[in-house]
Amino acid sequence: MVCGRRSGKTQTAALLACYLAAFVDWTAYLGPGDIATVMCIACDKRQARTMMRYMTGLLTGSPVLAQEVVSISAERIELRNRVAIEIHAGNFRSVRGYAIPVCILDEAAFFRSEGSALPADELVKALDYSLASIPGSMLIGLSSPHSRRGILWERHRDHYGHDDSDVLIWQAPSDLMNPRLSAAALARRKAADPIAFRTEIEAQFAEDISQHFADADLDAAQCPDVRERPPILHLPNGTPVEYRAFTDPSGGRHDGFTLAIAHADGHDLILDHLSVTRPPFDPESVVRRYAEQLQRYRLASVQGDRYAAEWVSATFGKYGIGYAASERDKSAIYSEVMPAFAERRVRLLDHDRLLTELRLLERRPRPGGRGDVVDHPPRASDDAANSCCGALLMVAQALGPPITADSFFLADGDNRSDMFIGSGYRAGLDSQEHALAAAGLITV
Repeated sequence: MVCGRRSGKTQTAALLACYLAAFVDWTAYLGPGDIATVMCIACDKRQARTMMRYMTGLLTGSPVLAQEVVSISAERIELRNRVAIEIHAGNFRSVRGYAIPVCILDEAAFFRSEGSALPADELVKALDYSLASIPGSMLIGLSSPHSRRGILWERHRDHYGHDDSDVLIWQAPSDLMNPRLSAAALARRKAADPIAFRTEIEAQFAEDISQHFADADLDAAQCPDVRERPPILHLPNGTPVEYRAFTDPSGGRHDGFTLAIAHADGHDLILDHLSVTRPPFDPESVVRRYAEQLQRYRLASVQGDRYAAEWVSATFGKYGIGYAASERDKSAIYSEVMPAFAERRVRLLDHDRLLTELRLLERRPRPGGRGDVVDHPPRASDDAANSCCGALLMVAQALGPPITADSFFLADGDNRSDMFIGSGYRAGLDSQEHALAAAGLITV
């Protein structure tokens, strides 16, 4: 089901789950003492509990069906026919070991996992084994659409409109699925943001959302088994090392609090340290711990976003660290550091969360045609990516201004022709040839 928001997708899924649990006999495929599990999976358990409330209401609201219920808890309904309905968060590890005749993926376009940037892929792979052991088993996915990648888009691309397919794709806008939605309210929403309206209400996959960092560039930046690079005084050639640090603060309730430290090795941008503190936490204790990390790398200052700048600045100052709010928002940071990734000048750490966040970053148009914005997709985060890219950009800026087409030219006899070089950076280059070599265009 590829349908817009407020179209009743979760209610439909709850009805399907109750029907398939109560009215289909799965006992022929169960071993002694085994129970068939109708599994309902959402992005997180809070969202899954919404589906559980619908299912509880459907079963207990019918005098006939209520007699089939053995027990009800916050995450499980057990029936008399050796079937249980359970809700789970979207983690591929949580679905192993079950006999699953039916699995429902709620908001399948927005599933994320710690080690993979592809929505629901690892989860579906794990489910395939459980579903394959029971003839007639079903995988049911429902979601409002998003970008053109992930399990929902792939199924739609491969099966929508194919009469010979064993996968049924139902695609419909919100107002068709739910006629009670206010036409006036929908018209205002469309006028305010027609791009979001197309995906969220009209249920069309976005054509103008693209992955910001290329997978190949991120793969080239990975450094397996390197968790941290300890502080050093000099590079092997004797050049003193100057570190830069960027932090993405948080109040400790919802978002993570992250810190990244980086330095330059020639033209390469090296990530040395990444700390990620997940909520809940005491913000001041995190600042104290991060101040100790900064002092390890001989840093007396850190840059960060403008979140609660006065509180953050005062607390870092309490522990001897100056705090400066970045002049750039995170979208600008991601955009300006991207050329360094494209030129393969970045070396990261072996950090699953960081790589996942970088892969998930999306470039999409701003409302009103005001350029593009780079940000994480819905129900994802970018705390680690923000700190990492902020620190790398600070290092890149310290190297000097970028080489541009106006900076150098190649001579061709008596004619001088401009040549675009890219976004390499000057670092004491004393000749045009050395500048071109640094940009990777010639060898000297």
